[in-house]
Amino acid sequence: MSTLPDKREELITWCQAHAPVWEGAPASIGLTVAQANAFITLTEEAQAALLNQEKAKQSALSATNTAQETIGDLRSMAGEYLRTIRAFAATTNNPQVFVNAQIPPTAAPTPVGPPGTPDNFKIALDTQGAITLRWKCQNPDNASGTSYIVRRRFGSAGEFVFVGVASKKSFTDTTITGNVSQVQYTVQAVRSDLSGQPSQTVVVRFGAGGMGGGQIVSVTEGEPGGNVKLAA
Repeated sequence: MSTLPDKREELITWCQAHAPVWEGAPASIGLTVAQANAFITLTEEAQAALLNQEKAKQSALSATNTAQETIGDLRSMAGEYLRTIRAFAATTNNPQVFVNAQIPPTAAPTPVGPPGTPDNFKIALDTQGAITLRWKCQNPDNASGTSYIVRRRFGSAGEFVFVGVASKKSFTDTTITGNVSQVQYTVQAVRSDLSGQPSQTVVVRFGAGGMGGGQIVSVTEGEPGGNVKLAA
């Protein structure tokens, strides 16, 4: 184990404690008076240097905080003035304002594309005969307010008719009555006056006794086959 401490503060404290001892009788420990005096002087210089370093560190920290706060205030003011200038240009309908301020004109908003196409359906049948459809739909990132129109037909022919609208990516059909062997659905995403492409036809086939059998025997998306899953 080293006699001298590793930490700077502890080393200086150790030297401060030993310097007067070594100065008192240097010859008795093999040192000269000049060596003992030099040790005292260097100990004092080290203590002063450490204090100056700590002061500089605190000053740098304070300067850094001041700079961050001032730059933050400047950014806020610049942003506020930019908003004021752009609002003035819009109010006066004068594009020269942007030239005078030497800033780029306000960009026109990017149109939001149409909704996506529902896919990856999952189907579940409860004990009361209600069919729940769940799906995924990749809509534009900046789109909001998307709804889903659900249409249905029985069998494999005829027109699809409106069943309902879902605000989320799921819909429960509680309007089927009687025993049916097959029901088909399409789902279409809509937003404002924009419509996505309708989904592929989702075909739900029931077991013996039709829907009254209480069992779905197969589900397909599109014709033929697909990736529809029965919900657990």
